[in-house]
Amino acid sequence: MKLPVALVPAACLLYALPASADTFSAWDENDYWGSWSDKYYTNHTRFGYTYDSATNPGEHYFFSFGQEMYTSAEQFSKVPPANDHPYAGVFYVSAGFAQSNANLLNAVELQLGIIGPSAGAGECQRDYHNLINEHTPNGWDSQVKDQPAVNLLSETRLRTLLSGTLGEGYASDAIVRGFFALGTVRTQLSGGIQFRYGLNLPQDFGYVPMRQSTSVVIKPNAPVSFYVFADFQADLNIYDVTLGGELLRKHESDIYAYPLTAEFSVGATAVYGNCSVTLFQSFRSRDFSSADSPFFCFGGIRLSYSF
Repeated sequence: MKLPVALVPAACLLYALPASADTFSAWDENDYWGSWSDKYYTNHTRFGYTYDSATNPGEHYFFSFGQEMYTSAEQFSKVPPANDHPYAGVFYVSAGFAQSNANLLNAVELQLGIIGPSAGAGECQRDYHNLINEHTPNGWDSQVKDQPAVNLLSETRLRTLLSGTLGEGYASDAIVRGFFALGTVRTQLSGGIQFRYGLNLPQDFGYVPMRQSTSVVIKPNAPVSFYVFADFQADLNIYDVTLGGELLRKHESDIYAYPLTAEFSVGATAVYGNCSVTLFQSFRSRDFSSADSPFFCFGGIRLSYSF
């Protein structure tokens, strides 16, 4: 697979930046967590790097690459039923810029990549399932065809401290957010609120599932911290290539994608020294009318190391 060649420009840019605070992160979201299934939004993996400016505190430059994977519920047919979720893969690289202070984060990100067989999702799933001796869905030859992935993302997160002091003892806060995506992968508007409570609550901005957030990671700046969170989110879905098929081309499906969806997540984050780990579980209302259950579960993990 020749996709890693696309990372060369980002690597050159990273090399050119002066040394300062850095955060490396790895995310994974998978429907196996919580639903023990292998369908619909079945996997999303991302690796990211955030550089904090040494000369302009509160400015962050961030880069990532990732892959999204979608499969049908009926996995034994070469061509899934027309009312089932299409097979789809997305591979992207991204670059973005963010500004933050104690209570406000603004970020913008550009994702570029490929949608379709060249994204390598089918091969990745087959290789992984062979490794763990699991059946691989048979319909990857019917997946959404190749087309460019170009998405512009923008988000704002605003914190309100509810009790205590950040970084000192027990505290709680509420983080309100707005998110906008425009492009050939997804076009949507999202809004949400996250409540956090815990010990030495860090001055970052929580965790949001990858499809409704940029890839910036703010350094926690808390030597030891542990907190739990609950997150509520609503989405206005205008276009989704994984449900609607190729942009401006007819995709053979009988899917009605819901314009409005909701999502609820619970999770926990632990910080120790330079290391941080977040675990969460999400419950999402179904994205299309013929989905086989009224809601869909997926979980995830994010690991990060700052220095």
